[in-house]
Amino acid sequence: MAEVKFPQKRDDGSFTVSALFSMSDENVLAPLREYLKAWMRANKTWRRVWRSDSIFEEQLEFSSEFSAEPRVETGTEKLRFAIVLDGKPSATRWKDWLVLLTDDLCKVFPEIKFDRFKS
Repeated sequence: MAEVKFPQKRDDGSFTVSALFSMSDENVLAPLREYLKAWMRANKTWRRVWRSDSIFEEQLEFSSEFSAEPRVETGTEKLRFAIVLDGKPSATRWKDWLVLLTDDLCKVFPEIKFDRFKS
């Protein structure tokens, strides 16, 4: 059986990942694009607090993981779109960011439904 590698990396180690969504109303795209800009301003730095035997706080920087801000791409299918992220070769927490963003979008926009991740 062939080994599945996700995400698919380029020769330099960089990669692109997408969260694919369907939507019930294409008019949601304009406010979603605006929200994405606001989300980036609010989440450039993410402070997470973990609890185990002790409390641990970590600070994550979006710019450490990605070479550009997330972007919305639409394709040929009318009620589908993708949020695309360009990962740096050194990225280790890219999955955490992708899940955080996907969850936030689904909470704020009931008109959209997450379908799957793609690389």
